[in-house]
Amino acid sequence: MSRWFKGAVGVLILASLLLQLTGASATPDATQPTVRVSHTINVLDWGMLVVNDTVTITNTDSASVSSFLIGVPERVGRHLSYAFARAGENETLGLEMNADLGRSGFRAVKVSFSPIPSGATYRFTVTLIFSGLITPSSAGYNVTAPIYPSLSQEAERVDVKVVLPAAVTLVSSYWSEGGNPVLEYAQTPLEAYADTVSSKLSFKGSFRLVDCESARREVLLDPLGEITVSDSYRLRNLGGDTFNSIDFSLPMGAHNVTARDDLGEVKVTSREGRDAVANVTVSLRYSIRGSPHYDAYSFTLKYKLPWRLYVSRLDALVSSQMSLTLIPYSKWVIRSLDFVATLPEGAQYEKASPPPDRVEKAGLSPVISYRVLNATPYHRLTLKLKYRYLIFWSALRPTLWMGLGVAIVCSLIGLSRLRKPPQPLAGIPVDVLSSYVEVVDRRAALRQEMESLDEDLSRDRIRRHDYRRRTRQISQEMQSLDRELEELKPKVRAISSRYAAIVRGVEIAESEYDTARSSVLRLETTYREGKVSKDAYERLRMDLYKRMNRAKSLIDGTTISLREEIR
Repeated sequence: MSRWFKGAVGVLILASLLLQLTGASATPDATQPTVRVSHTINVLDWGMLVVNDTVTITNTDSASVSSFLIGVPERVGRHLSYAFARAGENETLGLEMNADLGRSGFRAVKVSFSPIPSGATYRFTVTLIFSGLITPSSAGYNVTAPIYPSLSQEAERVDVKVVLPAAVTLVSSYWSEGGNPVLEYAQTPLEAYADTVSSKLSFKGSFRLVDCESARREVLLDPLGEITVSDSYRLRNLGGDTFNSIDFSLPMGAHNVTARDDLGEVKVTSREGRDAVANVTVSLRYSIRGSPHYDAYSFTLKYKLPWRLYVSRLDALVSSQMSLTLIPYSKWVIRSLDFVATLPEGAQYEKASPPPDRVEKAGLSPVISYRVLNATPYHRLTLKLKYRYLIFWSALRPTLWMGLGVAIVCSLIGLSRLRKPPQPLAGIPVDVLSSYVEVVDRRAALRQEMESLDEDLSRDRIRRHDYRRRTRQISQEMQSLDRELEELKPKVRAISSRYAAIVRGVEIAESEYDTARSSVLRLETTYREGKVSKDAYERLRMDLYKRMNRAKSLIDGTTISLREEIR
């Protein structure tokens, strides 16, 4: 029995050795590719830390390579706000966040690309954006940085470079040469799973460090071809330096730029081109102090964008698509960003890419909302919003208000005529009413003249030079009448509630007329640019002129009735 057992054990050991030998010869270990990395740490003014790892892979194996893992130690990885990968300027690579590097204590990303055949070389760049890794110190600022990339294999060589802002001076570094700190170093080779984080990197000089606690971008689409954008920020100064102005790059074509804080408007210096990126400087109301005060400041940038650059019609009349970046371009990481786009009244939301968090209704307007956490200027989130909208819907809402105003005024006038022939009541200031009627009449006559000038210009019956000259004169006279009318309105309203209602009715009618006329002018521009068919143009134009005529009739009827009362 013992002899049999020993023989069986010997057979099993021999078989195991043979299997290991045959297995080793049948499936040899795969050869890892040769890897070199250029590791650049960029310290940016306002507080971002951007790490670019340019990886060069030479495939020395017979099998192709189609992905690569790169990471950082977890203690800095928790500050990672965003990451992306590119090959060259225009090729964006697939990137998986929170990948497994093969060992605990690391946070990694996995980059995917077209298979690299055996013997070929491929180069790509992974960009990691961090926030919260730059802190003030008594001597200046300290940077907690991943000194080397963390890889799942050994790298043949890693060239490290730190880039500081131009206005600062290096104080200390993780590396030194001849006893002096340096910003460049070569590590040959770099072992796998390098776990090197250092806060020895420090500098001093002019540097701004902020925390953007929240931001909000609101986009409002006007039905007749205007986009209004409001970008709001709340910043807290975490650095040691005080600042009182901020530079911004706004979207292409931004114009009519204004800024305001909680107390009112603040100064904006704008350097804008027609279709170029607009660069503006916002002068803050007061200096924002850093340590130990850590002042916070909230403000809003408001501007308009040209419709033709951001909205395209998908058919002649109904479907449109807006393309606009979700995230405003800033110099910091936004911890919580809200984006809200409001479509015109009567529009119908169809779809958006990326899909919105919420689609709601505010009255008759669809509202599309997003929330983005840790938003950076490197995010390439472009909203493509498709909706349906009949352009002549814009006539409906003002017409409803107009109808309400007509009903109120006509009811009041009708009731007054059912009584005995109108006689001025005792105590009514006839001179105030008379002056009010004269001003309203004169304004109506100027509007009529302006309408005739528009018609003459469209039919080439007047030279453009003469048209501009006369419209300037009319505008100046209207401004003078506006001031006179603003003084008379309170006096007329004070007579009685009936006269207050009449003043309100005239205001609604005048606003309706001015809105409709402006819509006519924009419609004609849209038609000349070929953005609307002739049939649609004629229908819309006729509808707008009907609104103008209804408004004129109401104003004329009101002034006639008032004249009868003051005779």
